[in-house]
Amino acid sequence: MSSKFFGNFNLSLLAALMLAIWLPWLYRYQIKPFFAKRKLKKVLASNPRLKTLLKIEKFLFEVYQGVNAKKISTNERVRLNIKDDSFVYGEVTFLAFFNILEKVKPKANEIFYDLGAGTGKPVLAAASFYKISKAYGVELLDGFVDKTNQLKNKAIELAKEKSLKLSSIEFIKHDFINLDFSNGDIIFINATCLDYNSWEKLQAKFQKLKVGSRVIVTTKKIESPDFKLISESFEIMSWGVNSVYIYKKI
Repeated sequence: MSSKFFGNFNLSLLAALMLAIWLPWLYRYQIKPFFAKRKLKKVLASNPRLKTLLKIEKFLFEVYQGVNAKKISTNERVRLNIKDDSFVYGEVTFLAFFNILEKVKPKANEIFYDLGAGTGKPVLAAASFYKISKAYGVELLDGFVDKTNQLKNKAIELAKEKSLKLSSIEFIKHDFINLDFSNGDIIFINATCLDYNSWEKLQAKFQKLKVGSRVIVTTKKIESPDFKLISESFEIMSWGVNSVYIYKKI
């Protein structure tokens, strides 16, 4: 066979390999998020609180203006020589998280926990979008704890200026594996990068939650007859679209 044939064959093989790599990336990071955003926009458009929601979103963006969460995460991991994938950082988007919380229907007397709070976006979102008793953010890394307390103070002052109500917020420096959060009514855990052992320990702690408590989990599933799956969806996160499971303690 001619060298021209082999040359064309190699080019075709290279093109096929590039497509095999590129198409899954395109679907995961471009096509899937596009449809998820369009679906979220449609859902929010029918919400009677839309005008208020957009005002709160604008307020939250202002609170977090100039905050580089990935840089804080990287600096802390380098400082502490952390190589554990459990500390890989990712964030929720505000309106997408509101849409998640709508499925658990937070009540005025309920307590919210974000386990592994980072810069505290879910905490601030829960405390801004809903009138709840308390919103806790639990975080182990000092850099994040320092930043979240700064953001908390900024949010309190800014909320006053904008005549917005902000529920009580507290950020705790602690390893959530060893923290008692059994008084929580709504628990959020971004478990995508959590290792097997940590997830097993966390599931054991979920057993201590009161009946009626709801647990919001990304990626991983709770394997227990004491928890009923009440929602399963794909939601927009900072890195793309992620599976979100919501369970209720029965």
